[in-house]
Amino acid sequence: MTSSEREEFKVWFRANYADKVMAVKGPEYSGTGRGSTQDVNGNFKRVGELLGIDPLVVAAVYFLKHLDAILTYIKLGTEGSEPIYGRFGDAYNYIEIMASLVAEQKGDPEIIHRANAVLADAARTLDGQLPPVLVQ
Repeated sequence: MTSSEREEFKVWFRANYADKVMAVKGPEYSGTGRGSTQDVNGNFKRVGELLGIDPLVVAAVYFLKHLDAILTYIKLGTEGSEPIYGRFGDAYNYIEIMASLVAEQKGDPEIIHRANAVLADAARTLDGQLPPVLVQ
């Protein structure tokens, strides 16, 4: 794979296996889709509060579930209940979620401001619709 082919793959992969999942599952899991919160990290905070642990630990546990499935695929060469690309997309999203939790905990205002601007722009662009699927 050449560098330009990898760049094309990254765009295709992110649109099909990361952004699409986040657009569908994110609002449901966070509670923003129900209107009960504006906090996209609300799920991790609620579960963390219930269990008495840091929301970042909650996100890390969710991430490890996907990493375990990826490692099983590497070891055995078989997919589980979800396609392997879906697991990679979920893992990718959890890394971004964990980074956003760290930025929030550290109070990095510039990062939080930029993230909020990107999310607002994405919401306007998507207007509740899934991102377009790119053809392989």
